[in-house]
Amino acid sequence: MKSTIKVSAMACAAALAMASCGGGGGSSLATGDVYVPFKAQSGDRFGMMSTEGKVLFGDEFDNEPSVALGGVFSVMGSDGKLKYYTADAKPQPVGKDAYTQGGYCDGSVIPVVKEGGPVILIDKTGKEVASLAKAGGKQVRGTGKYFSDGLLSFVNEDGKFGYFNSKGEVAIEAQFTLAMPFNEGFALVSKSKEGETPVYFAIDAAGKQVPGLKIDEDKLYMPFCYDGVFVAGNKAYGKDGKMLFRMPSDWEYLSAYNDGYASFGEGGKSGVCDKEGNEVIRAKYDYVVRIDGCFLAVDETSDGYDVAFVDKNDDEKAKIDGVSSFTVMSPDRILIGDGDEYYFVDASGKEAGKEVYDYIFAPDMETVIAVNGHSPFEVDLIDYLYSEVPVPGAQQPSEASDEIDFRGILGSFWSDGTVPDDFDVDGMVALFKEACSAPDSYYEYTADGFFEFANEYFEHY
Repeated sequence: MKSTIKVSAMACAAALAMASCGGGGGSSLATGDVYVPFKAQSGDRFGMMSTEGKVLFGDEFDNEPSVALGGVFSVMGSDGKLKYYTADAKPQPVGKDAYTQGGYCDGSVIPVVKEGGPVILIDKTGKEVASLAKAGGKQVRGTGKYFSDGLLSFVNEDGKFGYFNSKGEVAIEAQFTLAMPFNEGFALVSKSKEGETPVYFAIDAAGKQVPGLKIDEDKLYMPFCYDGVFVAGNKAYGKDGKMLFRMPSDWEYLSAYNDGYASFGEGGKSGVCDKEGNEVIRAKYDYVVRIDGCFLAVDETSDGYDVAFVDKNDDEKAKIDGVSSFTVMSPDRILIGDGDEYYFVDASGKEAGKEVYDYIFAPDMETVIAVNGHSPFEVDLIDYLYSEVPVPGAQQPSEASDEIDFRGILGSFWSDGTVPDDFDVDGMVALFKEACSAPDSYYEYTADGFFEFANEYFEHY
């Protein structure tokens, strides 16, 4: 049974409407239409729909597809390898190869890894267009999963980060100790020495530092740059590095900006401010999320959330009580979860279509809140593809699984000490080995290291 939707006589005002997500903000990752996997109530297999709720195809794949970006998505086969397909009503294979790892399409190329090889770039026909095995004479240990603003971060054998362009050429030399994806023409990077607390700063697409803008690690809030504003600790800066305002001492945080507004925390509640730091809606909700022309004002309940649609004057235009989840899929589409059913409403709180689904892919609520209503597929995540070519100095775990009692350690996470038959132990071990081989990994290939890895995995998922 759907939750009751209460709509006032006056619809949510359109005076503050955004032309796009973030009013020109957000990452260039989401090139073109974005599609997500779903299951219809009558289907057992996965289809794909747009973030506006338009079905592309249904009941097509046994395994869940990835999000489709740039007209391409991937699906893992029974062999554990990824194959890519076109995001069409009748999806077609992208080439004949399968991959052990793979990223997202920027509209032209996709970073992938073949078994035993380095990261390479393929085009939308599956043809290899560049190898990312080396950069500046150094072996590449890993790359990001997607291009953003035309650049892809990488890390070399010395643990230094830089950026490739879509031709596989080094656009910004490896010189950083950490490098985040670009967004709105800027990226967050760090140049810290061993034993020192990292200090972060912004660079442009030429690798030039934004003047006057340095942020200590403990004051860093992610995501960093949206809607033309850098948020760093208790300050907000423009793209020229000049401070726009300093947060009042009783504010606890400031979110990323979206269409001229950000949420702030005060006394454990959330409100809304503008780009001058002026309070627009006082902090009285558990969460506030920017959508098309208004805001979602959310309060937690004992079994879910009450979601109100309010304008910048904090006047309520509609309300949905007692939902189990909500996700901003696009500026004008909010996915509502009600028990085991999912449906869409628009930015005025009205139901968008009559369809009800068993499952629709959606990021967790914390991700939605963190980006303050931006498309959930425009989040700057440090998520890397790792070369399968051994790198000098990198920790290479032994293939002998009898050195560590993986199953026994995993069993400790279940009350009866037994791992369920349907749990993929080998998959978990593979993830652990990949983590141990990652640049600057803090996991040791030991029983204690595996326990720590598994504990963090289960806490997150």
